[in-house]
Amino acid sequence: MKKNNLSFQIWITFISIILVITIISSFLYIYTLKNYFKEEAFKTIENAQKFVLTKDINDMKNNLNNPELSQTLQDIRIVQHGIYIKDKNELRIKMMERPTVDKNILDKIKKIAFEQKESIKKYIITFENEDLFVVIRKINKNIYLTSFMWNTYKKEIENNLLLKVIIIIIGSFLGSIFFSIRFSKKLTLPLVKLKDSVNKISRYDWNEEVKVVRNDEIGELAITIEKMRKELIKKDKSQQESLQFISHELKTPVMIIRSYLQSIEDGIFPEGNLISSLKTIDEQTLRLERRIKDLLYFSKLDYLSKHENKKTTINIKNIIFDVIKSLNKPGGINFDLDLHDYFIEGNENQIKIVFENILDNQLRYANTKIKIKFIENKIIIFNDGEKIEEDTLKEIFKPFKKGKNGENGIGLSIVKRIIEIHGGTIEIINKEDGVEYEIKW
Repeated sequence: MKKNNLSFQIWITFISIILVITIISSFLYIYTLKNYFKEEAFKTIENAQKFVLTKDINDMKNNLNNPELSQTLQDIRIVQHGIYIKDKNELRIKMMERPTVDKNILDKIKKIAFEQKESIKKYIITFENEDLFVVIRKINKNIYLTSFMWNTYKKEIENNLLLKVIIIIIGSFLGSIFFSIRFSKKLTLPLVKLKDSVNKISRYDWNEEVKVVRNDEIGELAITIEKMRKELIKKDKSQQESLQFISHELKTPVMIIRSYLQSIEDGIFPEGNLISSLKTIDEQTLRLERRIKDLLYFSKLDYLSKHENKKTTINIKNIIFDVIKSLNKPGGINFDLDLHDYFIEGNENQIKIVFENILDNQLRYANTKIKIKFIENKIIIFNDGEKIEEDTLKEIFKPFKKGKNGENGIGLSIVKRIIEIHGGTIEIINKEDGVEYEIKW
């Protein structure tokens, strides 16, 4: 696909807009001026007629100190007048000065005047590509005053205006090129910088900060890309830590199993006898299986969070009872239950995993009792064990962050992800006499 340079697109768009506006404005200006000159021409002729009918022009010469009157006098001097007198259905013309128009035009004016019904009317007569402005006024039923002037002056002005319009269009074209280049550079330069930054990030080269200082959408885009860069750095660091943690968690039971098997092959029993040594191998195998199972399920949650789960109506009370029955409860731990029916829409297997992980944690840390109660839309699970350190509490839901006596560091991460997928929240709070888990749906 052919690449269209953004700067070039901006140039073309900017230049096109300026040119279109300039051309339209110019032609509207010319059209307006043409009408203006036409009206001014007729106004001059009518003023000349009024002076002919009411004033003696020679008397006006004594008042040339009046600028307005002086200009009017200069204008009306270019107007010619003729008197048409009707005599037995014919018009005879008497010019008030030597005419500068062709006899054919005078005959045409005579014909128009003969047919005119109105008391005054304006005409434009074209002769050899020149316009003659004519005003015919009825003095009475037998006498017509005809006044006319050529559009020579008007045409000269129009030609001068057209030349100026052409100059303006050319100037606008050159100016628009200059400003569009500057504008496009100002607009595209930060975009080029952002493109380079994104290319570097795509190559995992994300150590350089994205800096584009602008108070507009491009600036907002730069801020968003910088946030993305920081999040990718965090994620990369988290992945590195996760790989180290996973390798350690899987390596430890594998090493124990392997060393025990080698010892047994050599006739040495690390636990004193064959049965005890094999039991340890079996325990480490189960531990390894649990680690792999949890890791696979944790990875699966990324998929589940982006896709619709098959949901049914679940009674949390029944789930908790089932989980408690399946747990290996150590002696001396009592359950204090205050439960009622609590229904949510969700995946039953996932909700069961939530409470298996939570109650397994409770049993590891509780001293003597675990309390579970429902209060409105909250599920409170309390154990009277040791408080969680504040630093640990802040990161307790992060993957692969093990607290004191923790097993694999992803149990509570799985819990939080599943609850969030089902539209809920979980919070762990230190109390005076223990630790409380608060779940809301």
